[in-house]
Amino acid sequence: MILMFITPILASPHEQWATIYQDITNNNSELSAARYATNAQQVSMENQFKWTDLELGGYYLTSPTNPNAYTELEFTQSLPSLWSISTQNTLLNQNKRLNAIQTESIELQLFHQATLKLIELVHIHDLIEQETTRVQRANKHLEHYRALAKAGEVSPIAMQKVQLVALEHTLSLQQLAVRRAQVKEDIALLKGSPLKESPTKFPYPIEAIDKDDIWQEYLQSDLGIQKSEQQSELANSLFKLQQQSALPNLQIGGNTQGTQFERYSGVYLGMTIPLYKSSKNIEQAYLHHQQQQVLHQYHVTASENKLTQQCTEYTSLLDQLTQLQSILKVVDYQNHLEQQLLSGAISFSEYNHEYSSYLRAEDQVLDITFQLQMLLAHIYRHRLLESL
Repeated sequence: MILMFITPILASPHEQWATIYQDITNNNSELSAARYATNAQQVSMENQFKWTDLELGGYYLTSPTNPNAYTELEFTQSLPSLWSISTQNTLLNQNKRLNAIQTESIELQLFHQATLKLIELVHIHDLIEQETTRVQRANKHLEHYRALAKAGEVSPIAMQKVQLVALEHTLSLQQLAVRRAQVKEDIALLKGSPLKESPTKFPYPIEAIDKDDIWQEYLQSDLGIQKSEQQSELANSLFKLQQQSALPNLQIGGNTQGTQFERYSGVYLGMTIPLYKSSKNIEQAYLHHQQQQVLHQYHVTASENKLTQQCTEYTSLLDQLTQLQSILKVVDYQNHLEQQLLSGAISFSEYNHEYSSYLRAEDQVLDITFQLQMLLAHIYRHRLLESL
């Protein structure tokens, strides 16, 4: 069976696949738990920057010799450095964005897993179609040789070879059905419900790709790069915050004391001066920022190298597929060999020997097509969230 190039016009999964991604977004337990975790982390960070609780205190004293009760009431409130308020807001916004990226990264990872499974499901569909054709052809040969055996024109061993080939293709078809059921279960686990309809078409066009264009997309929309960049910016804000934390923190308060007829009131103003730990905290924050910058640059370089390798492998496989298809389409080998077999020009052993090389080539076409689709799923991984 000769396969031609897949030619859909979309470079992203079609509508049926987008529905599956939507089910993952709505129903996947791992993604739901991640949302709760990131929300809790954001609330925890917001709580760190709230003012310390207001402190209230009071006294009530009486004396047998003095009927007037003595009372005292005071309060104190610590205020953070005013210089740090803007940095705190920036830090909270950056952390909120980082949490969103982390949640989107988990969502994208689940989409990617589903995409690979769906591509495998389409590949199994193609294999089943191919194997079904082979089973039909083998059964046709089996009926032909049964008639010859009944007429005494072929030996039992020749009949046995035909039966073994037919059985081999039948068993292969059964194994593919089992494999398809397993893959559908994996997809159902991801989407939180059974897969109602199996896709039969691959999502990506098999055509030449431009690595430089794709890399520019990566720099703009790849979540891994965005995440490392956001972590670097967050570390820079933490460094600034530690520097500002070395400034004095203000404390204000008030006090009123005395008896009913003689009272004194006043205000309190003070400050907390960091002396002992601030320098080490600043140094630690600076080193963390430098670490995140290095990791970001490494991540960008590693991502580009990985993309280059994938595109190179894709181009090589595409060339192999083109060569195979150009050879297979020259002659209608299936009908040619079958006519020779049914006319008695060649024996079944000769037919099977000749056709085995074509079977391997057909299998290679399907296998390379599958590999190309898997590579495209990796290369275009950053586009998956656009399907929603």
